[in-house]
Amino acid sequence: MAQITMAVESPDPPEKYTILPAQFEIEVSPGRTEVLNGTIQEAFAQAVALNPDFKLPVPTDKVAGAAEGVNGLVGEVAGGVTGPADRKRATRVICGNFPSADRGRAIEAIQYLMTLTTAPRMGSGPGVCARVSCTNNAAVYWCNDNHGVKLLDRWEMIAQSAGFIVNTCASVATTVGGQNFESGNWNSIVRGDSC
Repeated sequence: MAQITMAVESPDPPEKYTILPAQFEIEVSPGRTEVLNGTIQEAFAQAVALNPDFKLPVPTDKVAGAAEGVNGLVGEVAGGVTGPADRKRATRVICGNFPSADRGRAIEAIQYLMTLTTAPRMGSGPGVCARVSCTNNAAVYWCNDNHGVKLLDRWEMIAQSAGFIVNTCASVATTVGGQNFESGNWNSIVRGDSC
């Protein structure tokens, strides 16, 4: 079993993964961008500490419209908000391999990621994860299984991957826990966690 280095609290970290803090580039005031660590919720709190006038990003119309119904968001997230190219990603989903989270709270955690406009970056792998969003005991992790740094085009890709877990593992259930292995040697995890 690999040694697990914890930078965040997790009652049951993903086995064989080192947990690193997520990093977010946030424009805390006009023209001032900072790299903030932790979950997106923690990064937003840090941004407010740096600039009391900081406002949370307003979700896109797609997310805001989908937020009216739980199934709408999961359908949009899993179905490829940005177009047909995302629907062609090869994935393999495993359900029930992590503690479960409330389905609605998991969707809230995913929704936070949909507000971000920068590109995510994960430290060198393989076997590293970051808890990127956690709200009301529902968490989303992003993991890198490459032998180097992993870059994605946008945070929305992680949100879509996590949404696919919710759609696949909890289409009619009220709780969800699972992992989605994406092409490109990265994966997302939706699970119950302390936050």
